[in-house]
Amino acid sequence: MIAEINELRESGGVEPLAARLCVNRLKPQTTFGKDVRGALEDVGLPVLKTAVHEREAYKHAVLDGCSVHGVRGAGGRAAAEEIDQLAKELSRIVQ
Repeated sequence: MIAEINELRESGGVEPLAARLCVNRLKPQTTFGKDVRGALEDVGLPVLKTAVHEREAYKHAVLDGCSVHGVRGAGGRAAAEEIDQLAKELSRIVQ
């Protein structure tokens, strides 16, 4: 779909989209979790280095109406760190 959109944009003289894939709900201790990045790389779009893991902290943040930065405990800290890392990676891309 991105390739088709970019063909249309380029034919109209518009800069192509710079799409990236982000692995989310990653379960690192599973076979699927280990294989998912390789499978996404076969799609032909760059895959972000930062992955968002399957964490209870995200569910708690939704229930509490806050971001993961407001979730207490080690899970909240880990989720906040990966969101901060994702934001930094995206910031480097768009600059």
